[in-house]
Amino acid sequence: RIVKNFQTGDPPMNSDQLSESLHIPNSLTRNILNDLEDTGLVATTDISQTREYAFQPAMDTHSITIRTVLERLDKKGMNVLIAKPPPTLEQIKVAMHQFYNLLENTDQNRLLKDL
Repeated sequence: RIVKNFQTGDPPMNSDQLSESLHIPNSLTRNILNDLEDTGLVATTDISQTREYAFQPAMDTHSITIRTVLERLDKKGMNVLIAKPPPTLEQIKVAMHQFYNLLENTDQNRLLKDL
């Protein structure tokens, strides 16, 4: 919804509007928007004198694919150094890298603007 509005030149939507248009609770919408903002996928913009914030893409909409969103959300908060990583961590990292490569190369990894 955020990308589509941006692409069509419609005004950015606030969390209440997004919640209503997606038919999901506002609390869930705000949690999702916080995650999207934390990962650099969306940014807030001031839309009124009342300090009401709306959301718009934080990066070029021609580069936001399904894989981009999944990978950024998956890696959110993972810049923590583990003192002694478990032995399977490297296997998981390799598997995730291969998974992301599969996602990148599938024809279903479309740009969000084209959905």
